[in-house]
Amino acid sequence: MGHIVRCTPGGNDRAATPAPAAAVEEVAAVLAAARAEANWERAAAKDAAVVLARKMAEKIVGHLVEIDPLVMRDIAEHALEAAKPGREAAVLRLHPEDLARLQAERPEWLTEMGLEAGIRAVGDATVGRHGCVVETALARLDARLEAQLDALERALRASGLGRQ
Repeated sequence: MGHIVRCTPGGNDRAATPAPAAAVEEVAAVLAAARAEANWERAAAKDAAVVLARKMAEKIVGHLVEIDPLVMRDIAEHALEAAKPGREAAVLRLHPEDLARLQAERPEWLTEMGLEAGIRAVGDATVGRHGCVVETALARLDARLEAQLDALERALRASGLGRQ
């Protein structure tokens, strides 16, 4: 059981009397409620941080692609390397605006990457800006920005950030 401590004006004279059980229970309940509220607020803040991280990453990548079309070329190159089409035919799907910009800025961009002639780049509005999809006879690699951000968000949440 807890105690109520009274201090006298001199400060040296202390008298302790047992606290009423109801008061101790009330304080414990208030502390438990405060702890639960703090945990909820902490979880909400973590969730907001995950959402903010996703939005920031999306804006940063989008801005980079807008100021430098070679960034989009790098994204496509990494996707093609990951898909490993080798000598087989492959289709590289990009948003029409991204494809047009790449072709306008660097018409020889596929050749510069050292890719086989079997790679065909096509505009596809379903891909979304700043990402791509590689399709081969054996696989489909989704390197759309949205898919990559989804993976980032899942990883952050699995690590304990935000709500599952």
